[in-house]
Amino acid sequence: MSPKIRPLRWLGWVLLTLALPWTASATEPLRRFALVVGSNVGGEDRATLRFANSDAEAMARVLVRFGGVAKSDLMLLRDASPDDVRSALARLATRVAAARAAHRRVEVVLYYSGHSDEIGLLPGGGRLPYAELRSSLAGLEVDVRIAILDSCASGALIRSKGGKRRAPFLLDESAQVRGHAYLTSSSADEVAQESDRIGASFFTHHLVTGLRGAADVDRDRRVTLSEAYQYAFHATLERTQRSQKGPQHPNYDFELAGSGDVVITDLSMAGSVLVLDRGAAGRFFVRDPRARLVAELDKVPGRATELGLEPGRYSVELRAAGGAYITEIELREGVSTRLDVATMRRAPLGASRSRGSSMQAATTIGRSDGPEEVAINIGIVPGLSLHGPNKRVTQLSLNIIGGLNAEVRGLEAAGVINITTGDVAATQVAGSVNIVGGDFEGLQAAGAVNLGRGSLRGMQAAGAVNLLLGTLHGYQAAGAVNIAGGVHGVQAAPVNIASALSGVQVGVVNVGGASDGLQVGVVNVASGENAEAIGLLSFVRGGYNHLEVWSSDTTALSAGIKFGGAHMYTIIAAGYGYQQRDAWELALGWGGHLPLFGKLYLDIDGLAGSRWTGHTLQGPTQEALLRARATLGYRLFSRLSVFAGASLNMAFGLDFEDPKPLLFGSTTPTRIDDQISVAFGPGLFAGIQL
Repeated sequence: MSPKIRPLRWLGWVLLTLALPWTASATEPLRRFALVVGSNVGGEDRATLRFANSDAEAMARVLVRFGGVAKSDLMLLRDASPDDVRSALARLATRVAAARAAHRRVEVVLYYSGHSDEIGLLPGGGRLPYAELRSSLAGLEVDVRIAILDSCASGALIRSKGGKRRAPFLLDESAQVRGHAYLTSSSADEVAQESDRIGASFFTHHLVTGLRGAADVDRDRRVTLSEAYQYAFHATLERTQRSQKGPQHPNYDFELAGSGDVVITDLSMAGSVLVLDRGAAGRFFVRDPRARLVAELDKVPGRATELGLEPGRYSVELRAAGGAYITEIELREGVSTRLDVATMRRAPLGASRSRGSSMQAATTIGRSDGPEEVAINIGIVPGLSLHGPNKRVTQLSLNIIGGLNAEVRGLEAAGVINITTGDVAATQVAGSVNIVGGDFEGLQAAGAVNLGRGSLRGMQAAGAVNLLLGTLHGYQAAGAVNIAGGVHGVQAAPVNIASALSGVQVGVVNVGGASDGLQVGVVNVASGENAEAIGLLSFVRGGYNHLEVWSSDTTALSAGIKFGGAHMYTIIAAGYGYQQRDAWELALGWGGHLPLFGKLYLDIDGLAGSRWTGHTLQGPTQEALLRARATLGYRLFSRLSVFAGASLNMAFGLDFEDPKPLLFGSTTPTRIDDQISVAFGPGLFAGIQL
């Protein structure tokens, strides 16, 4: 070889070596898609489920938050039909094929919660055979496909193929595994059960808890499907073995070849983590601000447990040592927060006695006997009283200006201010301010402000402001503002604010945060697909929010926006007429939305507006228009519906002018007086909804 050529070869090797890292980095390592389906309806001969949709939402939250699924790669179907699922699978196949070029590995997770039988899934009362489902999944160009079915007889999906159960293992992004993993909540001849107490199905409830970190046996902060399955299997079997329907055995069919683990959730991706330390033991219940049970687990001593949760305020209850203990904890983005079991306060339990057993005092968990207990405490100012401050008062605390107590189980009254650092189980009355640092069950009454921290199971009444930094299970009434965390009762004030609402707000302005309750006011703001709102303007994220375009007997083209809660909405519409050049309409109205069956729905509303000719609102002719409408719609796809309807129209001519004739109305307007005339008649319209 010529010496002149050798340097060129070395230069080529160097350039190739430098280019390899750039070439490898041009392909992303892993992309995961998820199709999550919920359907409460299974057909006329099957009971309507309560928690299929909420189970699907819980699974979607975990997959997006901790499972590596981008929001844009999640398809969430509620009250789906077989055609909805087929359409979603077709879209998924297209997106998966497009993703192959930019990613070394592509995975798909399918989750279904609803009815099924031995032949197939029954979303919306229709049938999607297992054979078709397996064929659709097998046709996806992915490295690993994972199907999780929480439904009766879902084990038939596995049995129908005759596959053998193999030792479960999944993969991380460096693995070389190919194949499928099918996980079902029950065997082929068993029913899948849900519970009102936990607000979910047993299987999904425990599977989600496991994916949040409870199933992380090897403490590597990652949960594989193997770990999640083992956790959900034992927890589901334990909770159902004494139920009326009998024990429920989750099942699996894993056919994977290669090496490595598929990680379903990764706590290093968690926005916030709740840490139960090594010494904690007992059954823990974790509830979010809406009092939904988001995690439930038996904690054994000897190893710490981490739970990945969304940032926010949570209520944690522990059943252990013969009693119940409760606390509230704030989880912040990107922070691991340790639960100090020793600071949890005792929660009341119903009295009970076992036959033939001796009475035993309940033990505490790392807390002292608490403050000194007195029956009556009388004082002048906070801290200056008959028995001194920070006492546990069982009967009466009476203070001229104000009192400071650790806990009050009776009546506390003061001329200006009451301050209680612990539980109040009865009544606080003050001329100005009441402050509670813990839970209380009773009544707070003040001329100006009530402030509580914890859970209220009674009533807050104030002349100006009620502020509760916790959960309300009773009533808030104020002359100006009510503020609370989770609300399961009633808020009544000109302004009501709750971070989560499952009760009722009545006021001028209502802010419900995450809501599945009822708001009645002029302006309502909330989020949640089950939120109900009655008012002039209701803005509900996840509610009935749609853009409509239609043609009617009075307009060639109209467009309107419907926005509101699950069943009540406001509509703003504008249209261009064709009876006369430059004829316009503008209307505002309110209505109700009623799902019928399948994909059919009925909307009934009323609109009030005006029609005019010319380029301005003060055109040559102007008239008022009232319209009552009934709309029958059919949902073609998840975001496209067609509709048609009939209306009753009344047009009022103003300023001595007759209204323009309605298409099906009276040809001769009726004169009411010298200035006003009216024409009325039925109308028709049809259009599309987006």
